[in-house]
Amino acid sequence: MISLFINFILFSGLFYFAYILLFRNKSFFNANRWLLLCVPLLSLLIPWIAPYFNDPIYSATGYTTQLLPEVNILDTKINQANYQGPVSLLTIAYTMGIILSSILFVKGLVSIL
Repeated sequence: MISLFINFILFSGLFYFAYILLFRNKSFFNANRWLLLCVPLLSLLIPWIAPYFNDPIYSATGYTTQLLPEVNILDTKINQANYQGPVSLLTIAYTMGIILSSILFVKGLVSIL
C-alpha cells in the first residue's frame, strides 16, 4: 500500500511537470481542465496495472523474479520506548514545519485585515 502511495505521488509529480512544460501557457482551457482532472486518475491507475506488465527479466532470461522473505537482524527485545533515533528528528522537523506554516498563515491573515 505504501508503494502505491509513493508511486501515486511520483506519477502525479511527473504529470504535473509535463503539464508545466507543455500546457501551462496554452489557451486551450477546456483541454487543460480535462488534463488536470485526468492526472490523478492516471496516477492511481498506472501503479495498479504496472504489476501486470511483462517482467523484463523473465522475458530476457526465462527465469521469474521473486521477493525473498524479510529477515530481521536486530534483536527483537530492544526497548522501543527508549529509542531516540530518526523518529524524534522527524517529529522535530514536522513540528517546525507546522509552526512555520502557522506563522505564515497568521501573517497573511493579519495583512488581509
